[in-house]
Amino acid sequence: MKRKLRIILVIGVIAFVSLFAFLSQKEEVKATYSTIDVNTETITLDSQVDDFTYYDLTVQKDIQDQIDAYKKSDTYTLKNPLVILNPYGTNTTSLYIYFEEEAKGSLSYKVKVDGYEDYENTLYQDSASTTHEYQIIGLIPDVNNEVVLTYKNEAGKTIKKVAFNVTPPTFKSGFASSIEKTSYSTSALSDGLYYLFGLNYTYSGYSYLVDNDGVVRSEIVLEDDMSENVMFDGEDMIFSINYSRMARVNRLGKVTQIYDFDNYEIHHDYVLNEEGKALILATNNDKESVEDIILLLDLESGGYQELVDFDDILGEYKSLTSNFSEDSTWGSWGDTSWDWLHFNSITLVGDDEMILSSRETSTIMKLSNIYDNITIDYFIGDESIWEDTAYASYSLNKVGDFNDQAGQHSVTYMESDDLEEGQYYLYMYNNNYDCYESRIGYTQNMEGASKSFSDDNSSSYYYCYLVDENKGTYTLVDEIDVPYSSIVSSVQNIDNNILINSGMQTTFYEYDENHKKIASFYYNDEEQSLLLGYRVFKYDFVGYWFQD
Repeated sequence: MKRKLRIILVIGVIAFVSLFAFLSQKEEVKATYSTIDVNTETITLDSQVDDFTYYDLTVQKDIQDQIDAYKKSDTYTLKNPLVILNPYGTNTTSLYIYFEEEAKGSLSYKVKVDGYEDYENTLYQDSASTTHEYQIIGLIPDVNNEVVLTYKNEAGKTIKKVAFNVTPPTFKSGFASSIEKTSYSTSALSDGLYYLFGLNYTYSGYSYLVDNDGVVRSEIVLEDDMSENVMFDGEDMIFSINYSRMARVNRLGKVTQIYDFDNYEIHHDYVLNEEGKALILATNNDKESVEDIILLLDLESGGYQELVDFDDILGEYKSLTSNFSEDSTWGSWGDTSWDWLHFNSITLVGDDEMILSSRETSTIMKLSNIYDNITIDYFIGDESIWEDTAYASYSLNKVGDFNDQAGQHSVTYMESDDLEEGQYYLYMYNNNYDCYESRIGYTQNMEGASKSFSDDNSSSYYYCYLVDENKGTYTLVDEIDVPYSSIVSSVQNIDNNILINSGMQTTFYEYDENHKKIASFYYNDEEQSLLLGYRVFKYDFVGYWFQD
């Protein structure tokens, strides 16, 4: 790529810091504090490519060199910390902070903003240390944030307190600083931050972290497209940043590795296996058909290979399918691709098994020996889809009177100590959308499912199946009726609660263990009539940003 000179400023924080005099490690500091001035620091990048991106290891090295130079240029303590606003460019309102102390200790912080609840955490470190380097998240854009830092010794006693004020910039995407929360009960929401993945239109190229009050605590900056999931690998997060690239980002926000996939497109989901490799749903751009490949990525070397091409597994079925027509539901949206399976979630079981969700066929598929001689274990779904094909015998038997899932998303494997070997749960977002258009001359008619892309008279569901491989059966054992979302959407069992995102409604809900709704969160700004939210998951970020 052609390079040109350009100045990029990463603005350091103009901060006011309050500090108590150093007390003995045995004497605990009280809660009051005062403020003093701190110098402003600036990072300047003097080179960039035409389409500048922070997801460039050369850019990241330039940034790191300047940070390292600052660290050597002065003695930074809690009384005089090095503080820079979002130096690595990946988290808009985050703060980088560095200091050293004579006494080993740990750091916690609190963000205080008028009109908002306080936000606080203890920052992660392997052990008590004299050297401290962190990324602080949770600041609110465009208003004054008071950040209170509390330093504790190894005995857990507060020995120093520091406070400074900063006004972070507007979110780059223009997303609001809070979303609409409605409370329904006094039951406790689960701990953590809601991670909003896959918002489209204006917000494509960004993800957001939202707290239990609906306050947006981080804007994660991508390149373009939508990140639809995240993987935690040791001290790093790994996620897609556009259609054909992924990035490894450490807890400071620094990009440490880029994974390029050349002639492939990443879509929807990816997962880590026990050997530290990633399985990634993908499209091979050299093929006519789409979303029918799984890649295997070596996270250390960056090398990858095709693990599965479903032409080899379901080729006889593929011969019955074709491209979407221009007058079909998807064709009317300009999508006339050959999307005969449309895999949208992948979960691993043990060493060499996986469970896939195929939206187009409304089928859950389990496969074994996935790294060697891959075989089909079973299908779960409407048997009529596979009748009169070479794959009819793979359908498990349904036990009970219920409607099969239709167009499902976010299928998740869950074990239980109460179950026998060979039994487990699969839970999912059952979109309940019967739209099956790739099969030549076949009309699917799933009982109870809607055929409408938008349908105010239908519902979607949280579904949980008990699968018994010993008997070859599946049974619906749990369900929750939620507002209809024909596509996208997700579910997550977290602690004893259930998190459900109805993506086309741009609303997510958290329910307690008795299926009573605790709260809902609405994330559409009303300017985006067709805004979608692909997934909402929740994480506590313990071991990444925060200490348990």
